[in-house]
Amino acid sequence: MDNRYLHFTTIDFAIDEHFLQHHLHPTDQSVAVWESWLREHPHKRGEWEEAGRLLEAVALGLSEYARAFLSEEAEADLLARILDTNRALDHASAGGQAWWNKPRVRTAAAAAVVLALLFGTGILYTEWKAGATLYSQRTAVLGPGMTEHTNTAEEDRVCYLPDSTEVILSPRSRISCAADNSGESRVVFLSGRATFDVRKDPQRPFYVYANEIVTKVLGTRFEVSAFDEDPEVRVKVRSGQVSVYRSPVTGESGSGLNAEKKGVLLSPNQQVVFRRYTEQFEKVLVGNPALLPAHEKQQFVYEETPVVRVFEDIEKAYGVEIVKNAEVLKNCGLTANLTDESLEQKLSVICRSIGATCEILDARIIINSKGCHPD
Repeated sequence: MDNRYLHFTTIDFAIDEHFLQHHLHPTDQSVAVWESWLREHPHKRGEWEEAGRLLEAVALGLSEYARAFLSEEAEADLLARILDTNRALDHASAGGQAWWNKPRVRTAAAAAVVLALLFGTGILYTEWKAGATLYSQRTAVLGPGMTEHTNTAEEDRVCYLPDSTEVILSPRSRISCAADNSGESRVVFLSGRATFDVRKDPQRPFYVYANEIVTKVLGTRFEVSAFDEDPEVRVKVRSGQVSVYRSPVTGESGSGLNAEKKGVLLSPNQQVVFRRYTEQFEKVLVGNPALLPAHEKQQFVYEETPVVRVFEDIEKAYGVEIVKNAEVLKNCGLTANLTDESLEQKLSVICRSIGATCEILDARIIINSKGCHPD
């Protein structure tokens, strides 16, 4: 498939002709093609599936959901494309099963109707949109002595918190904290996107409140994306570990031990997506995992090296977990120079060389292999 799909967002998928045709009239061939592509690029599955839900929401008139992604004009244009594509495909396959009669779509439609009813009565929409005022509600308690940084420019802005934590603030974003931030914990409030390089202080944990979630760290580098209008909140870890959990709207103290136990622990090159309208967490690998700072100059050159050791090198260098059966792989070796390859490319080369496959589940890389015959 075209490499451009690797850079597609949810909206890009939704307006793509091949994606439209597959979702409106899936065939055995299109199912096989997309399933194969998603197996090779599992980090795109979330956006791919979100695009499918977006198409169904637009087709069903679920505008409140669609407007989280699209303008009114873009929604109308996508609906017209859906109808035109569906008519053309139905005409081309006259006598076949209509799109809306397919079990998969009927199930999705039923779920969307439930969402539509909730939106219509104001229950879900009011609760979800309440997140748009969370930042102002939280910063109001800080009083006039708070420190606030805003970025109204079109480029990232670097700013520093009172404890010397560095923050790279994205456009249309702002962050606030108490002026001295000298309590037992360091608490900041974010609206938008920011990357934090937290100054280590084991005695004072660092909390970031962003929409409905809290990110807790001691000292690490991570990114939080939580724009008021977005249906998702994302936290990506670059180094160290963070805990991400659901925050109650009231009672904004940093403790929340029960809530934290129900959260997600993230390590380097992992991210969590919190879907605000369903309040669900999904832990996945980041799109393009990077080498950890201590391994940035590491060479991945192998000469008849046991593949188990190669996987161990990759685990340490990227901070990822690779699940494999060392006994099954004991006769598998590798001769290759993988130094300049990305993590995805490294895994692809290794798996092809030993006849294995890999998949990503809950941010872990799973290696499936029948082993290698000894020479």
